[in-house]
Amino acid sequence: MSFFTISVRQLAVYAHHGVFAEEKQLGQRFLLDIQVRVHAPEALINDDIVRSVSYAHVIEEAQNAFTEHSYNMIETAADRLATHLLQRFEKATSVMISVHKPSAPIAAQFESISATVEKSRQDLAV
Repeated sequence: MSFFTISVRQLAVYAHHGVFAEEKQLGQRFLLDIQVRVHAPEALINDDIVRSVSYAHVIEEAQNAFTEHSYNMIETAADRLATHLLQRFEKATSVMISVHKPSAPIAAQFESISATVEKSRQDLAV
């Protein structure tokens, strides 16, 4: 079996996730790390993007899905995005999403707060 992983690192998306009213109203920048594990051996054999998963389409879908709703928790936003990508790309066998929140409203010095969710196609059946 041939699997490969498409990775998108630090995709900047402006969205309105968070617990506080200011976060929901004003929004903020989030950084997404996306890994999509793909089973498409025919795409590799034939060098055929049509039989694969396009990273351009992954980015477009991620941007749209991540900004469509507002969630209190970045964990929930990551979970919903993982589900969306699995539903959208039938060749995807699993997805890992890390949502980084560099401007979390916490009185501390940090690079970012993040949450990571990993989901497989089997998780959709549950």
